[in-house]
Amino acid sequence: NTNVPAAHGSNADFTAVSLGSTYQQEKWSWTNRFELRHSDGEDKFGFVSGLIGQVKQGVSASARFMGFLTDGMNGDKKTEEELTLGLAYRPVKSRWIFLDRLDAKFDQNESSLQNDKSWRLVNNLHANFKANRDWQIAPYYGLKYVRENFGGTHYDGFTDLVALETRYNLTKRWDMGLHGSMLHTWNSDQYDYSSGLSTGYLFITNLWTSIGYNFEGFRDEDFSQSNYTAQGFYLKFRLKFDQNTLDEALTWLN
Repeated sequence: NTNVPAAHGSNADFTAVSLGSTYQQEKWSWTNRFELRHSDGEDKFGFVSGLIGQVKQGVSASARFMGFLTDGMNGDKKTEEELTLGLAYRPVKSRWIFLDRLDAKFDQNESSLQNDKSWRLVNNLHANFKANRDWQIAPYYGLKYVRENFGGTHYDGFTDLVALETRYNLTKRWDMGLHGSMLHTWNSDQYDYSSGLSTGYLFITNLWTSIGYNFEGFRDEDFSQSNYTAQGFYLKFRLKFDQNTLDEALTWLN
């Protein structure tokens, strides 16, 4: 039926070409990828570059840039850029672990009728303190600054999130946790809260799942990716990959 849109993809012809490269040293590596996609309706260019390495024992850093430019045959243009910086502090003998990620995003849509722009700066700082073999405390702080221009009207705002979670191992495989968070929108001086509890189970080494319930909650498109904050039930899976993960998974399946 030509009157019904395609369920997946499109019926437009296109040609796509990509070129990638990787340079690797003992403690750091650099990857790059360039993409070109040409179709009857638009041309799209993309560039991705990432750098990751070990600064010193227990400290790692990373950087990644992604840029995409879409040039439509009707004169419309779309620009998407994102810069991500990461830092991990996790010495083997330390009780503290810190993970920090900074995202800077820029989007622009240009046409004969509009020129909309959006800047977004988001930082997520996770920490974890191991009080003893069974008890852990995980504080978190996130902040973001958004600046947008739609139809000639300017908007900007600052928002931050403070959260705290504590977990206790009941057995070698079962644990319980409590968590709470507060979201503050500074321009309107508005507060939103989320709190709840959860229980987790360790299926195999490095594979942990938990089910929880938030008594109250909120949703934020940036912070909700790091912490589940909506009201109601939720199911969470966490998997850590290393050189032994596949062997352990096969052993468990057998």
